[in-house]
Amino acid sequence: AQTCKLGICLPRGLSDEIRSRLADSEIDFSSIQDFQLNMSGCPNTCGMHHIAHLGFFGKVSRKEGVLYPAYYVLAGSRVSAGKTEYAHKVSEIAAHHIPDFVHDFLEAYLVNMDEYKDYYEYLEDEGEALIKRLCDGYKEDVPEFDKKPEFFVDFGAKQGGFFATRRSLYF
Repeated sequence: AQTCKLGICLPRGLSDEIRSRLADSEIDFSSIQDFQLNMSGCPNTCGMHHIAHLGFFGKVSRKEGVLYPAYYVLAGSRVSAGKTEYAHKVSEIAAHHIPDFVHDFLEAYLVNMDEYKDYYEYLEDEGEALIKRLCDGYKEDVPEFDKKPEFFVDFGAKQGGFFATRRSLYF
């Protein structure tokens, strides 16, 4: 299955889009070793987003009453003997902005990584603030449904999927 019955978003499609975006980049990401990027379509931990350096889990957002696929962004996990910490929610972002977000975040980290002893120090000093700034910037760039309806359909979704058919949903 693409996702479990609890899943809101389709992380396999998102993963393919991130991979394509990074592969098309001029940036050499090979100096970032052992960086984990995990995602799940729902808050359950099957996708292990809570133990990634950068994790995402699915949610629903809306613009003018129209639903679109989005994800919470998590950061800050550490996995080591006696020092394990789960990632925490830092922000949220539309699914269609995540490939550019990942690219932009990793690009900034590459530029600054030599100034820090490790990723965690970078994250604490400026990385979390960068995540928030990037997500806030992308939040302003959510189009209107009538101008870009494909934005409201998840990556890898069949035509007429969840986000394409539900114009409003109240929680």
